[in-house]
Amino acid sequence: MVTRLLPVFVCVALLLGFSACKKSPKDLKAEQDAKWRVEQKQKAIKNYQDIVKKYPESPFASKAKERLGALGPASSPGKK
Repeated sequence: MVTRLLPVFVCVALLLGFSACKKSPKDLKAEQDAKWRVEQKQKAIKNYQDIVKKYPESPFASKAKERLGALGPASSPGKK
């Protein structure tokens, strides 16, 4: 009797284990959104740094410096 029920218990345990590992669609969407925001911030930092480097005397460079400052300390023009 026990040997017949053992495979059933193993299957149930595996199914419960796999279902616990899945993330909800809401969690997946939140992770995707967070990743997208980080990527967009990195692209913005790079583009602002390029403007400051290529056109240091332009009015756009001063605006780019302002925006780099607003993005945070890791975004200063000398850092990459």
